Amino acid sequence: MSTTSASTTDTAHASRPRVAGDREVEILEAAIDVLRESGYDRLTFDAVATAARASKATLYRRWPHKRDLVIDAVGLLPVIHREPELARGIHERFLAPKIEATRTIFEHARQRGEVGADADLDTLLMILPSLSIHEALLSGRRPGPDRIAEFVDSVVLPACAATLAPAPSTR
Repeated sequence: MSTTSASTTDTAHASRPRVAGDREVEILEAAIDVLRESGYDRLTFDAVATAARASKATLYRRWPHKRDLVIDAVGLLPVIHREPELARGIHERFLAPKIEATRTIFEHARQRGEVGADADLDTLLMILPSLSIHEALLSGRRPGPDRIAEFVDSVVLPACAATLAPAPSTR
């Protein structure tokens, strides 16, 4: 029978260092490598722990579920910038199809006269995702449907008109 009390165990657990800094980056990079090699369904904490030379307990303390680890790993912008193949893959598989679908919506809206002829579609395509990402980074939460509607009403729709008023005469 163990003589360790619950309070001693809790104190020991609380005093363990959290995964942070360079070590966190190493673990997230290992998770990306395992994800690339095995796919999401076959990714395991065992495989990531082995690749990162970490214990499974270390991973579980920081990421209680596989999805949490993967979300942090694929959201790690510095890794994407260092891994051009990863960036290209994310763009090709996730972003490009959504961008093209949105472009088609804007082009049809332009044909119906709902988007100004001089509206910059490339900029329009970036407005809503940029605002959403910016808000998520600042607040730590994804904007909900009401906030997205505010973005559309206050920023996207006015930008769709895109007809600038003529500059005032200087005479």
